[in-house]
Amino acid sequence: MAENIEIASRIRHIPAIPVSTDMISVLDYFFDNLSESYFPVIDESQSPVGLIRSQTINKFAYQKFGRGLLANPSYRNALEKFTSGCPVASIDTTTEKILSREFLADVVDGVIITKDGQYAGFLDQPAIRELFHHHEMVLVEKHNTELESRNTQLKQALNDLKQSQQQLVESEKMAALGHLIAGVAHEINTPLGVVRASISNIMKSIDATLEALPETLKNLEGEQLALFLKLVKKEIPLLTAREERKYRRQIIRLLEDQEIENADSIADTLVDLGVTED
Repeated sequence: MAENIEIASRIRHIPAIPVSTDMISVLDYFFDNLSESYFPVIDESQSPVGLIRSQTINKFAYQKFGRGLLANPSYRNALEKFTSGCPVASIDTTTEKILSREFLADVVDGVIITKDGQYAGFLDQPAIRELFHHHEMVLVEKHNTELESRNTQLKQALNDLKQSQQQLVESEKMAALGHLIAGVAHEINTPLGVVRASISNIMKSIDATLEALPETLKNLEGEQLALFLKLVKKEIPLLTAREERKYRRQIIRLLEDQEIENADSIADTLVDLGVTED
């Protein structure tokens, strides 16, 4: 497959550290590149092993005998033990897969990019956000084009109806046709305004959510993370107004029994998210 230009144009070519590098040299890597908080680690075949992070190495760098400890034979060639896992994707991976919820769930610092199985660069968090924004803009532009095309068709249909109206001025169908034209005009204008307003709100919400997502996932562990992913995957049911009021009252009673403040507001949010059971 051909390279994904959207990914290739955004990767950083951070120097990779061979896994066989001694720990003193690794420490020097960070001292010589203070602006970097991590380096990719590769094996003998140039394939990625993971990331070595500054927070891992710093506990040795700032200890009184830390450098001497790293020079000890038991630590000298222990780079792989200090290497953390990191998502890996080929440079020909589709943008949709990179930005999928399942893939991003494992992303902390970014994604290691490979070409023909060998390390090619690093797609960091700012690049992922830029990629997401660009991808969403492409989708919005495509959607707007489709809306404009549909709008043109509807306007043409409206013009045709108006021409028919002129031809039927003397007929008894004139009144009915006038109501039809008014209805079509309303159906053209109202949905377009709603859709465009919704797109703008959705874009703002997506940007804010994506920016906060890595930190949120980092702070969730164990059962909390499982509950979060379950909530994300949960299909929001379509409720009637009567059902919404019913579930809202039930949730408010439960929250007030637990003496939780802002029960009304929390209940509204939970019902909107489809959390009506368990």
